[in-house]
Amino acid sequence: PRAPPCHTLLPATTLFRSVGAIANEAQVNARGIGDIEIADAFSLVELPEADADRVVAALRGATLRGRKVTVRRDDGRRKT
Repeated sequence: PRAPPCHTLLPATTLFRSVGAIANEAQVNARGIGDIEIADAFSLVELPEADADRVVAALRGATLRGRKVTVRRDDGRRKT
């Protein structure tokens, strides 16, 4: 079963950069990464439940394209 998507506040980026960052930093299999929704201010990434906490921990404090990444599990609420 997949976890609720990890809500990652990433700079606008390509799908391939998002998958690469997640797979490399968290050392998870890229094939386990599900749908990715890339918006202007954040990305939503579907992950297997077993990988979600590891990805959140691995990406905390990481940078992507020179910008610090803020990452957390999605709780379903949208900040306005």
